[in-house]
Amino acid sequence: MVSPNNDTIYGVGFADLTRDAVVVQTPTDVPAGHYWTVQITDVLTNVVHQLGSAAGTPGGNFLLVGATWEGNEPAEFVGVLRMPTYTAAVIPRSVAAHSEESKQSDSDTEMAARARTLVALHRSDESYRALLHGREQYTMTFAENALPPVDRSRGGFWSLTVYDEDAFVLAGAPGGRLNLGTVDLDAGNLVFRDGTLTLHLSHEEPSDLAARSNWIPAPDGEFCLIIRAYVPDRTILDDSYRFPDVIREQ
Repeated sequence: MVSPNNDTIYGVGFADLTRDAVVVQTPTDVPAGHYWTVQITDVLTNVVHQLGSAAGTPGGNFLLVGATWEGNEPAEFVGVLRMPTYTAAVIPRSVAAHSEESKQSDSDTEMAARARTLVALHRSDESYRALLHGREQYTMTFAENALPPVDRSRGGFWSLTVYDEDAFVLAGAPGGRLNLGTVDLDAGNLVFRDGTLTLHLSHEEPSDLAARSNWIPAPDGEFCLIIRAYVPDRTILDDSYRFPDVIREQ
């Protein structure tokens, strides 16, 4: 995968279930509204179990077992997770605050497992496949009451990320800023004007102070965008919510 997200910190582990079960311990003290997930896949990378805020599962200990395991569920365990294969991948993720440390770890991540709650920008028709260019200035404007609808109670959030022309993560972005979204809104780092949130995309830094606050640096060549919605509302899934167009400024 060449376009890992810059929103979450990844982990990965592998379990051999041929001889015995494995304990999967999930956190019990996660703050309300914090996105976290533990995705468990079989040897063919099919997602078999999804734990975490989006799935609404409680924190605690789970027992991960192979297809023919016949033991007893230990006391005080949340449940038994049975796998169809004897090799399992356990992939935890947690939303990352936008600090220099988390940006570095996210950018260096080689794995980009996609949760079932991931939605890409618009459809895949030709009108949305054209690459953008850093020499231009683009904007994307959301009404304050029409931001991407996500379920915040289950940790839902959204982000808009800039990638290079091959959909690789950018290297050397000013200030390490690769995307903007819910995390920046919650931190009070984005500026609304007249009831709208306008995100600015260009290689050259905007001169206007508010525009700089809402600026995602682009490379000096071609680039592309991906917008992600974690734990999206059904209006995103059924396409009744429309993401705003990317407008080239004149």
